[in-house]
Amino acid sequence: MQISILEQGSDLIVIGMSGQYWETADLIKFETYIHKSIDKGIVTIKIDLSRVSFLSSQALGLFVSAFRELGKVEGKLILINPQGTVKEMIEIAGLDEIMDIEEN
Repeated sequence: MQISILEQGSDLIVIGMSGQYWETADLIKFETYIHKSIDKGIVTIKIDLSRVSFLSSQALGLFVSAFRELGKVEGKLILINPQGTVKEMIEIAGLDEIMDIEEN
């Protein structure tokens, strides 16, 4: 599991993720990135999922939590390029109905 900042502006951050997200330590690290970004005034968070091979239900829950937190500041959470099983999990959970999904 890796998390990296791909792009950052005054109110936008693009977070790149790769690997599998199911261990508690991974999820805490991801949640910390999100909260620090919101605390710094970031209102648009894009998460590049193109290199993620698995997300646990807890990870999906963190997306929902971030979506709600950003909604409080009129912000947006955008998921980018989910693939395979990850895309299916997002669709089964109905996240594609409430969040923006960008596919390139």
